[in-house]
Amino acid sequence: MDEITQLPSSEKLQPILAELGRLCGATIELRPDSLIEESGTCAATAVARAPQGPSTVGRHDMLVKLFIAEDEGGPCEWALLFHYIDDRLVSPPGYHYVELMRKKSNGEVVWKNMGWKTDEYGEWSELGNLELGSDW
Repeated sequence: MDEITQLPSSEKLQPILAELGRLCGATIELRPDSLIEESGTCAATAVARAPQGPSTVGRHDMLVKLFIAEDEGGPCEWALLFHYIDDRLVSPPGYHYVELMRKKSNGEVVWKNMGWKTDEYGEWSELGNLELGSDW
């Protein structure tokens, strides 16, 4: 069994967010009070903020929705990455986020890019503009 699956949900997220941060080249921080746990499933929101300072391109921030669920094959872990330039969601036409799946392969953890995904059910429609207040 993966040592992460034995931790309480809030502690499970920290190493996973650190892995994602290394993968994306950013520091990803858990949003305070975003952890939701129910029936063996854990969900949380995190953010990677661009460094402050002038930019000729714009500020690139990421909002991360992280999920952990248990199924008959063991833990299933995935992340949805929403990309923002100057607080506006950016993605290819018809798509909304990138999905990454966390898997163990030959004893090592790997993240598989599942590609750009569409918001089929409109559950992420409120994420069109990113407003990172002081609670981040």
